Amino acid sequence: MSNSALDWAFSLKLKPSSAKFVLLAMADRVGEALRFFQSISTLIERTGLDRKTVINAVKVLQELGIITDTGDRVGRTKSITVYKLNVPSSPQNGTAKQSQNRDNSTPKAVPFFPASSPAFPSKQSQKRDTDPNRTQSTPKKRRMRNDAHPLFELWYAAYPLKKSRAAASKAFSKLNPDESLVHAMIEAIDRQIGEREAKRRRDVFVPQWKHPATWLNGECWLDEPDAGHGNLPPESNYWEGGI
Repeated sequence: MSNSALDWAFSLKLKPSSAKFVLLAMADRVGEALRFFQSISTLIERTGLDRKTVINAVKVLQELGIITDTGDRVGRTKSITVYKLNVPSSPQNGTAKQSQNRDNSTPKAVPFFPASSPAFPSKQSQKRDTDPNRTQSTPKKRRMRNDAHPLFELWYAAYPLKKSRAAASKAFSKLNPDESLVHAMIEAIDRQIGEREAKRRRDVFVPQWKHPATWLNGECWLDEPDAGHGNLPPESNYWEGGI
């Protein structure tokens, strides 16, 4: 999920309202590359709109230039369109320029603090700050993001349960999937979403989603399709759910 994409989607004034609803569902599933490639059935399941309304909303978003068809197709039958959300980059503000002007101004006199002054740092503090043998560790969260697999954000945006991100990233890196396998994983997630929705409509118990790391370690994208998925209505057919 990209917070900037969601903030941008919320800020837009769109008519009809269904177009904005579909855009929000897309923005909630994109990664840093702002690419969305899940089936129409997933958008139907997430928005509660009918198939015709969702398809018309996607068409409106394309005509307005809010999303763009990348030309790529994914899925088992290569029928799912990959869209890019055209989120504008943040405009440059004057903060940096003002900072440069302040830096280039005439230097002011440095105030003198006697050694006994409480404003003067102690020798122990100076030694600690300048000790060449002391290294500053990178925050764990930032280190995890930098070391993450390049396709992790793409997969994590598609997985419905956002829990234990660090463990999921570690499991994903250990698996080290290529792009075709990631597409197969996302297709399996899309199928499993449809199966769960079909069970709910039949009043069948639906267990909680597994934690992302558990799903990866268990290779759950290889799970056999639910035997009851044939009861899905045509508009929720996740195998042929592309545009």
